[in-house]
Amino acid sequence: MHMMNTTANLCIVALMLASFTTLMAQQEEQGQANSPEYQKWLQVMSCVACRTAFDINNPQSWPGDFVANSDAHCREIGKGVYKDRCHVVARAIANLSGKKKKPKDICQAIRACESKQVKAGQEAKLLSRPCKLGSCTIGHHVSNVVVEGSLPSQEVPKPGTKNGVQKIPRVVHFIFGLEKDFGGKPFSLIHYLALRSAHDRLPGYDIAVYYRYKPTTKAWKELVKLPRIRLIKVDPVTKVGKFQVQHVAHIADILRLQLLRDIGGIYMDSDVVTVKDFEPLLKHSFVMGQEGDAGVYGLCNAVMLSQSKSPFVLAWIRLYEEAYHPQIWSMHSVKLPSMLAANRPQDITVLGGGAFFKPLWDQLEYLFRGTGETWEENYAVHLWES
Repeated sequence: MHMMNTTANLCIVALMLASFTTLMAQQEEQGQANSPEYQKWLQVMSCVACRTAFDINNPQSWPGDFVANSDAHCREIGKGVYKDRCHVVARAIANLSGKKKKPKDICQAIRACESKQVKAGQEAKLLSRPCKLGSCTIGHHVSNVVVEGSLPSQEVPKPGTKNGVQKIPRVVHFIFGLEKDFGGKPFSLIHYLALRSAHDRLPGYDIAVYYRYKPTTKAWKELVKLPRIRLIKVDPVTKVGKFQVQHVAHIADILRLQLLRDIGGIYMDSDVVTVKDFEPLLKHSFVMGQEGDAGVYGLCNAVMLSQSKSPFVLAWIRLYEEAYHPQIWSMHSVKLPSMLAANRPQDITVLGGGAFFKPLWDQLEYLFRGTGETWEENYAVHLWES
């Protein structure tokens, strides 16, 4: 069992690194891979990998001959800077779990990496602390970023579901219009149909739409006529640690986690079409779907379900500052939850790629010509607009 855990942990680290192959090759060409800032980021990610891969309260889960095993694994996954980074991460983890260190020291070393914004057990204190618009962090309650409108209730409206005790409230969250020019993609018929499908396929659910800049298109005007659409204007968090968050997608990544932590419910991107009722999934604490076969790309945050203050979303936010780097597109949003899920399977229900993300972004032609499949397991279809 110990060897199996060690192998699984190595695979987690390798999966994390595998996503960076193209990016790191580009940075190597540009001379950025050896920059002090990027090296610092690698050290931080080594810490995150260590803390999420091993149970600090269970010394038996710490690997024995970690470096030897990881070296063998690294030799199989590539060359150049990509291969070198594998060794860097492996040795950083080994340094934290070396035999020369006492268990107490190992625990302290791992805990020392905890986020300065949100620490374990301190969520309630930070959530109750008010902040001024524009200066809030991911640790503050989402109500602090609301400019206009009222948040949905986080209360579960009914005591149960057909398939078990309901934990997740019947609330759907969409985010749109965080940029003044809408990223060159105004609210269109596609967005209307995506939100309309949630409205029609999820009867009785509260549909909340969060925006910073209100669209004025015909599709938007038709959307707001629907009876269960709730509009909420926000001034979202735009800073993570020392980094100013520039990309609108990364700003939305923060807001969606705040919503799931503080209210709970279902988050969906505005290009996700709902196919059938999510009711069977509401009995779980936290739900995500794999991106790609066996989750080769990680767990995609375009569709997520959570009860308010679920253990998984709290852990995710606790690690957010360490995982985020503006040069890395999806470490904080796709790879980090995948790493957490491997270490905390009791806190998350992971569905196969067919639940939300079939077809994948490189298979969109299937929507036009079909494949002969019925796709009966799909709860939703992501159109991969970006």
